[in-house]
This record gives sequence, structure tokens and C-alpha cells, in this order.
Amino acid sequence: MIKYNFFTIFAKAILTELAHLNILYRRMEKDLFFQHLFKQHYEPLFLFARQMVSSEEECHDIVSDAFEEVWSKMEYVKEQTVRAYLYTTVRNRCINYLRHQQVRQQYISYCEKITATYTKPDDLIEQTERDRLVERAISELKPPTDVAIKLYANGKKYREIAEEMNLTMSYVKKIISRGVAQIKEYIVKNV
Repeated sequence: MIKYNFFTIFAKAILTELAHLNILYRRMEKDLFFQHLFKQHYEPLFLFARQMVSSEEECHDIVSDAFEEVWSKMEYVKEQTVRAYLYTTVRNRCINYLRHQQVRQQYISYCEKITATYTKPDDLIEQTERDRLVERAISELKPPTDVAIKLYANGKKYREIAEEMNLTMSYVKKIISRGVAQIKEYIVKNV
């Protein structure tokens, strides 16, 4: 009986060792297959990516990421379809990169458009000088025109100004029109 247990234990140990060797062999097979796959397809995949993306660095990253994805899914990817899988992955990653670049470019254009008046120092100085000139012109206006112009410049409507100043709306329109004309005249004289 002791002999039987010894042989059983020995047989189990041999089977376990064979299983480990089989796993090791599959890993080596996987490594060799992947190395072959990488050597055979990296350059064509890179050239394929370059047709869509102009940056060489980005193309290298895209192709490397595709191989990384294949490596991580090696158990599920069939040897017969791995080439198609790689090309599809590279194509999709190129499209994603281009979409990201398009969104990035739209954002840059948007930021440039918003900050266009503030980006050039000369324009900013000019705008500041114009603002000061307008403020001086408004300070030269007589009441109630000066108050009406300030309220109008702050976004109030004729009706709101009329209510706030206890004036008729037609009179508010008249004094604002006169005030704007006086401001233009002042600017022309002082430029």
C-alpha cells in the first residue's frame, strides 16, 4: 500500500511537471510567434498609419499600441485573423488620433478667436487708450445725458433707463442719440 501511494504521488508530480512544461512551451511559442509577427508586420503597419497620420512619432506610438493590444489579447486572437486585427486596430487608432487632433484644433481656434483682442500688446494699448478717450468724452457730457449713456453702456434698455431716471422713453432715446453724437465729435477732435 505504501508503494502504491508513492507511485501515485510520483505520477502526480510528473503530470504536474509536464503541465508546467506545456505551459512554458506555449509561452515560448507565444513569444516566438509574437516576435515573428512584430518583425513581419511592424514596417507595413507603420507605412499604413503614415498614410493617415503625418507625424512619424504618432505613427510609431499607434503601431506600438496596436501590438501591445494584440499581446494582451493573444489568447483570444486567432493566428489566421491576427493580421486583419492589427490593421483594423491601427486604422481605428489613426481615426481616433485624427478626431482628437480635429477637436484640439477647434479648441485652439476657439481660444484664439476669444482672446484675439487681448493677444497683441499694441492692440491692447490701443483699446485701453480708446476706452480712456470714451470715458473722458462721457465725463464732458451734461446731465442727464451722461447718466443715460452710462446706463446704456452697461446694457440697460431704453425702457429701463426711462423708468430708472423718471423720464419718457422718447426723451431717453433722444438724449442717448445726442450723447453718442457728442462722444463721436469729442473723439474726432482729440485723436
